[in-house]
Amino acid sequence: MADAESLQPNAKVSKGTALEVLVKSIFYVDDYRYVQNPKQSFENIDSDHPLYAVVELAVEKGIIDQSGKTLDLDAPISREELAYWFIRSLGLEEVAKHRSIYSVPFVDKEKISDEYVGYVALAYAFGIFQGDQKQQFRPQEHVSLAQLSVANFRFAQKAVEFDIERW
Repeated sequence: MADAESLQPNAKVSKGTALEVLVKSIFYVDDYRYVQNPKQSFENIDSDHPLYAVVELAVEKGIIDQSGKTLDLDAPISREELAYWFIRSLGLEEVAKHRSIYSVPFVDKEKISDEYVGYVALAYAFGIFQGDQKQQFRPQEHVSLAQLSVANFRFAQKAVEFDIERW
């Protein structure tokens, strides 16, 4: 963990960091379970990778999909991608897929990728994400550490309400 002098709240976070924070905030990550029964969902993340157990649990819980052969954990995560992970973590993927039934109040709503509209709408409705002072969501903007912290706190509260299984 970083000390106060090195903490950079405006620094952009990677997908790996975001996934680790999200998963560890609501699930018990049992590294030993994945060592005993190794599997490899992505070619670039084997059992020696520091986030191996986090990634495998995220796949198992349906937070991330396994459609690609690799997962770039070093890439920055956008606000709409993080909304996607939050809503999938709550088990609401099937509901979020029906994007035509959702309306979002953001003035830049046309910038939200079609596949993320339902996820962003639900993340907003649940209070996980909000718009800025200009009512913009900024869907492709990379998430900062400060934004991740606030959104993840709100998400964790919602996960408790949804009684998400922690194992």
